[in-house]
Parts: sequence; structure tokens; C-alpha cells
Amino acid sequence: MDVRGRPVSLAALRGKVVIVDFWATWCPPCVMEVPTFKKLHATYRDRGLEIIAISLDEDEREVKTFIQKHAIPYTVILGDEQIAEKFGALTGLPMTFFIDRKGRIRAEHAGFMDEEDFVREVERLLSES
Repeated sequence: MDVRGRPVSLAALRGKVVIVDFWATWCPPCVMEVPTFKKLHATYRDRGLEIIAISLDEDEREVKTFIQKHAIPYTVILGDEQIAEKFGALTGLPMTFFIDRKGRIRAEHAGFMDEEDFVREVERLLSES
């Protein structure tokens, strides 16, 4: 379930390109990526991009306040070790995974990524059939 109470399933997103981003409100590079995710969501959602931000914060209220303050339009869920283990070892925050339309992890990146790199990866995956 996301923080708004909606069910979330990667299996249900097959056929879409998905960015899964592990982040936290206390992580400055994570916060710096939020405007990029908002732009990507606005630009590519209609072309089949979904963004799932998995917060590793412990305080759900803090995450909800952050979402409202920054007007985050994409899916945010509260993560835990069980969710993180499905993606293997997280080597830092933010930790971003790019999943293709077939549900395969095609790329991953630990640390801050600039907007141009996100756009390049999203465009590459969206152009694949």
C-alpha cells in the first residue's frame, strides 16, 4: 500500500517502465532529486512511465508532510528491510532501479543522479517495445 492507502504491485505495472527509488526525507541528495521525479512524472506518465518512491523513513507522518509540502504526484510507499531485500543490497541513498516493460531491472544507480541521466535512461527504456 502506498501512503495514500492505494495498493501497489510491480506485477500490476508490467507493460510500463518503472523507476523504483529508495530515499528518505533526511537524505539531502534524495530531496534534491524530487523536482526531477516530478518533471519525469509530468513528461512521461502518458507514455508509460511509473515512479515508485520507497521511503526508508521511520515516521509515516513525516513522510506524508513531506509529500504534501512538495506536492509529490507519484506513488510513495513506506519501505522496510523486506522490500529492500527484493532489490538486493542497497549501497546508498538514493538508490534507483530502472525496470523495463517486462518487469526486469535493467539499470541501477546509487547516489544522486542528474536530470539528463534520468531522461536518457527513461527514453531508452520507453523506446524499447
